[in-house]
Amino acid sequence: MLTKLILAPLLILSSVINSLGLRLLGVLGYGLGSLLYYCGFRKKIVMGNLELALGQELTLQEREVLARKIYTSVGTLFLEIARNFSMGPDQMREEMTVSAADLKKLKDIQAQGKGSVILSGHLGNWELFAMGMASHGFPVAIVVKKMSSGASQALIEQRRAVTGMSIIYPGGTIARMTEALREGKMVGFMVDQHINGKNGIRTNFFGVPAASIRGLAKLAKDTGSPVVPVCAFRLPNGKHQVKVLEPLQYLQAEELPEGSPERLAREEWINTQQYQKAAEDLVRLHPEQWLWIHRRWKANRDPLPVNQEHKEQML
Repeated sequence: MLTKLILAPLLILSSVINSLGLRLLGVLGYGLGSLLYYCGFRKKIVMGNLELALGQELTLQEREVLARKIYTSVGTLFLEIARNFSMGPDQMREEMTVSAADLKKLKDIQAQGKGSVILSGHLGNWELFAMGMASHGFPVAIVVKKMSSGASQALIEQRRAVTGMSIIYPGGTIARMTEALREGKMVGFMVDQHINGKNGIRTNFFGVPAASIRGLAKLAKDTGSPVVPVCAFRLPNGKHQVKVLEPLQYLQAEELPEGSPERLAREEWINTQQYQKAAEDLVRLHPEQWLWIHRRWKANRDPLPVNQEHKEQML
């Protein structure tokens, strides 16, 4: 009952924001982003991340200009996430566009019958991206953690259910992902967040060591499913455009003995690094739309030893 009481005003607010239209939403997003910027909301984190990732490529002034654009994107994103809850499949399909070329890429991959591992990140409106893909008729399954707030969890599950997405929560995750791939589904992963403990493996992201999600390489190898970098970027008109990069081939460490522990560790590292490079490539297409307010580089940032990077996970 309490959850329903909380949900009602949130859904009303979502409907009000949705009724504003994309043009006004963009204006308000710019205003909210400017307010967050001038209030210093996580600005130290944003500027620190920009220096780590792009300090060798952009001057301080250029990073400041990029930061302003990042806050505009964040402000718009906050409003978009709120309105997501009142959007139906038709509206999602209308606002999440796919070019004919990228649509063909995705359909050709699905036609192979092995499903696909969708490698993505926190770009644009990533919640709308997943729901929009499902609304376009693709069999999407996403791997997510449950939220601590019951009301927030209920809202998100309601929206995801509208589009027919499958949700995979922690607990028997690998087995459920494998089953989903065998059913021909597109299993989506966000690979651009810091991962704690043994679930993480240090790889380079923008040339700086960061703890990245592990396990995708083994999943791809065991299932034979292609790993495809895909995301969606916000367009000037407020809609989003899906971008599909070429599928990533599984890399083998043929210089090491077949089946040896070191070869397995090496292949896990080189493939995880490949996935992080693909995520970086997506971010570089529209860096202002990535979630720079996230603490991505919390791991040990000591340089990884060239050609010996995998040995950390063997200790």
